[in-house]
Amino acid sequence: MELKFLFTHCLISFFLFIGMSTYSQTRTCGMVEHMNQQLQNPEFSREYEKKQTEFKVALAQRLESRAPVFNRSNPIIIPVAVHFPEAQETDRACLEALAQNQIDILNADYTATNSDINLWDTASSFYPGVNPGMATIEFCIATQNHPVGVAGGPLEGSPAVTIGYNFGNGADQDANWSGYMNFLVKDIGSGLLGYSPLGGDVLAGQSVVMNINAFGSGAGCSGSGIVPGAPYDLGRTVTHELGHFYNLDHPWGGVGACNLDDGIADTPNISSPNGGCPAPGSVDGCEPNEKALTMNYMDYVNDACMFMLTEGQTDVVDTYISTIQNQFKQNTTPCGVTASFNLSAMNNSYRTCGNDAAFDLSYFSINGFDSTVALEVSNVPQGVSATLSQDEINTPGDFSLALTNIDQLDLADYTVTVTASGSGLSASANLTLSIVDTVCSAAGNLDFETATTAVVFNNINQRDRATKTAPYNDFTSVLTDINRESSYDLSVRVHTDGDFEVATTVWIDWNQNCNFSDPGESYDLGSATAVFDEPTTNSPRAIIIPSDAALGTTTMRVSTRFVNTNPNFSACQTGFNGEVEDYSINVLESIADYGNEFIDLVAFPNPSSGNFTLKFQTNSSADFEVHIYDIRGRRIYAQEFKNRINFNQTIALEGMPTGIYLMTVSSDSEQVTKRILIN
Repeated sequence: MELKFLFTHCLISFFLFIGMSTYSQTRTCGMVEHMNQQLQNPEFSREYEKKQTEFKVALAQRLESRAPVFNRSNPIIIPVAVHFPEAQETDRACLEALAQNQIDILNADYTATNSDINLWDTASSFYPGVNPGMATIEFCIATQNHPVGVAGGPLEGSPAVTIGYNFGNGADQDANWSGYMNFLVKDIGSGLLGYSPLGGDVLAGQSVVMNINAFGSGAGCSGSGIVPGAPYDLGRTVTHELGHFYNLDHPWGGVGACNLDDGIADTPNISSPNGGCPAPGSVDGCEPNEKALTMNYMDYVNDACMFMLTEGQTDVVDTYISTIQNQFKQNTTPCGVTASFNLSAMNNSYRTCGNDAAFDLSYFSINGFDSTVALEVSNVPQGVSATLSQDEINTPGDFSLALTNIDQLDLADYTVTVTASGSGLSASANLTLSIVDTVCSAAGNLDFETATTAVVFNNINQRDRATKTAPYNDFTSVLTDINRESSYDLSVRVHTDGDFEVATTVWIDWNQNCNFSDPGESYDLGSATAVFDEPTTNSPRAIIIPSDAALGTTTMRVSTRFVNTNPNFSACQTGFNGEVEDYSINVLESIADYGNEFIDLVAFPNPSSGNFTLKFQTNSSADFEVHIYDIRGRRIYAQEFKNRINFNQTIALEGMPTGIYLMTVSSDSEQVTKRILIN
């Protein structure tokens, strides 16, 4: 039971992990195996030893002084993020509640305020000199200043719970979530409940990984398949694995031996883990007259039969937290602060060629703040009009700021400030308005031959099978006319430079504000693998020109790139393995405003359940086609009809999801587009 944090313990324990027959019959923690894999990396091994040395010095100083290093009335707040990569967004309310349920369990278990800690009163007689420990920490799910641009991520002001987000691209750490205590809940197989690094790295975005049947307590969220399973259904597996993250080891050595332990003085050394639900004092320890602390969270007993950490263990936890405290992301949680409020901008920068600008903001209260606050705008450039959607707010919600008359501003960046104030408090959000005269620059690199070989869109038919000589190609001199509310097929062909996967994205600046990040301006053309001059998987894709697209010439950007670890690829990115091309398209009025071939064209009933009647008259002798597209531009119906002077036809779309669809009726000389609503 002397202090001996031995680096080789992980490797020795690994053989215990794979050789012990009772292991798979009880709790299955994969920490040792995980660490064994990590320690094969020399760089990781060196960094691990360095951190462990620093930790042992800090722990020795704490134990020597026995000073009240930590103020128990002012715990260290640990911001938490919980990730469910395989769950369903429709289950969000349940998953957020389950995440909070698990955090409540951790807060109780680590501060000895759990409801079953009173069982220690009876058990304590078998363990003289041992007392329950109370760590000076508080876990709190983050609700503000969330990472930006994370798919499946939380909205500002809501809990940091991601659903469907590909955390770390399938790995166990994610730099996007650096500074958080991450819990990753996913299917890791039937033979394992969870695992964690021993002495985790918050700055690297490492996580405690939990199986879908060992997270939280209660009924779970069956819609996403995340249901706690007995006898590990009280959230204590997370308590156990989190202990590893904070440098707590298992309290045993080799199989049937007592040569190693966890290095903590008040945890009796044992030769093997305990499973099931042994009675207190019923299992002998390694030392004479010592009993195994079977109710300890770092053993393997059932959840209902573990209920405490020792003072020595919480000394380790508190010391380890103190050494990584500066790694936690600040201003992310409502915990440990007084009631207040804050503002955040969903888009804190806006790039425009001089068109009107709009910012979306959120107001959220902290610790139950419920008073009315006033909203105002300052630092507005001279001559610009600023209009808030509301002047005051008293409940969490969204509001907007519109800036008009900005076409007279010089090319520059301007900072506009929105401030909320009330009850002697204030909070501000700074917004950047960038006035530019062209779209952002972008370019890949020529390290490989990953490139676009053809772009076909209406009259654009740019084909280039040769190796590209530049990572950016300006084809804006290639122009095509398109009409509002009309549909055009877009096809892209690519070169993958070998057996690699590449992906293509197309952006069109419909509102001509020199900003490709507005909703509805991005189109996924799919991917391709091991091809030369072959189409991407989503080619051709129907592009329906928005009815409110700005008239005149705008830019279409085509970007083909090697698929790598960058899930947040943008229209303005540079230096990637791939190539960028820009084209010009000229937006004209809807064709329906010009012709009169389809007279009194109507679709009824509209909305409908999926069956509707298309009716019109025509003075043309030409045949015509009817196409219907969903809102993503996918064609779901296509039919050619012979000319009829009086057309009256039932169109059947049974089984299609509710939503908005676009129908085009076209001949050689005219095309009319109608919106159809299925409810």
